[in-house]
Order: sequence, then C-alpha cells, then structure tokens
Amino acid sequence: VTSKGASIRDLRLKMFRAAGGEGDLLLLSEYEPGRRSLTIRDRAAAGGDSGLDQVSWHVDEARTRPPRVAAFYHARGDGVVFRKTIEIRADYLLGGTLSVTNGTARPLELTVEMAAAAGVASETLPGEALDLRHMAGVAARLDAGKWKLESGVAPGSVVAEPKEIAAENLRWAGTADKYFAAVLAFEGWEEWLRAVNFEPIRDGGRMR
Repeated sequence: VTSKGASIRDLRLKMFRAAGGEGDLLLLSEYEPGRRSLTIRDRAAAGGDSGLDQVSWHVDEARTRPPRVAAFYHARGDGVVFRKTIEIRADYLLGGTLSVTNGTARPLELTVEMAAAAGVASETLPGEALDLRHMAGVAARLDAGKWKLESGVAPGSVVAEPKEIAAENLRWAGTADKYFAAVLAFEGWEEWLRAVNFEPIRDGGRMR
C-alpha cells in the first residue's frame, strides 16, 4: 500500500507453490507508472481529472491500525475532504471505504471514477509462454434472486476494445484469469454506481 493516490502498489500471494518451486506470485501491479489499484479520479474537476490518483495523501494516524488497516485523507483546498481506508480483513479479502466531506457552503456534485483491479498480472508461470486465453473482465448481477454473470472484454482476443456495462443490479465486477479473480464488490454503493468500464492493456497482458 502506498500513500501516493492512497492505493495498492502491488499485491502478491506469498509462498505460492508451482512445478518450478515456491515463491511469491504477483497478482496486481502498476500497469504503468502511477496507475494503481483503488485510485480515484474526480471526473468533474477541471481538465477532467483532479489528480487524486497521483498526489500523496496524508496518513490518518487516528484510524490506521498496522498491519491490517491503512487510512488516508486528502483535503482538496476548497473545503472538500476525501477519506479512504484499505483493510486486510480476517477472511483475507481486501476491504475499503471511501467518504467525502463537503466543507463548502454550496451543494457538491461529484462524479468519482475508481480503478478497481488495475494491472492484473497474467498467471503465466516463469519459463512459460504468455497465455491470455482465460483472462477476461467479469461482472455479476443479482436479478430476481438469480445471479447472472457477464463477460467484459478479453485482452487475449483478436480485437480487444474498451467496454462499458450498465450498473443496474450490479453486485461486483473485475478481472478473472484461470485460477484467480480480482473483483470489486459494491457493499452499500449500489445506488450510487453508474457504470463499469473494462479497459484491456496489451502491455504484458494485463487488464484494468
């Protein structure tokens, strides 16, 4: 975890055992300098990006609980304060919260874009040829009590273009490979969610 963008720099599975031996398996990484998981952007800001994903946030000492909870805040300068937590939960899932405090005298209209699982690394083992056949964007809807899975976009396909899916009844979305999936579940965010965008990244076979 890094204070730069209050985000995840990389995520590794420790002591992963494979035919070639045991070691760390990289699951998430920066897909280009400064592009990390759980960064946010204010799309309504001047120029379409307030730089919230690039600036260094302050560590919220009162709410940080090492080694499992990291809390951050960023004051925008006009009275608006963003707060974010990233937590390693007891069930080994990553949890997180995002809140905005409006300290101005006017109503605040805010459209935030969050990068969920940015830079998902292919599960190709060392020494093997890059295999993207199983990597794809996935999402799940709960409709009339039934789960419905949707496939987003696969960078291993002949044509890999960005894709947007509607947020109606959406419960989680992210990226899946052959054995692992990195998804963002919207706990209590459903009414605020507008859409999910999948962006294939051809560099190294990763996906945002």
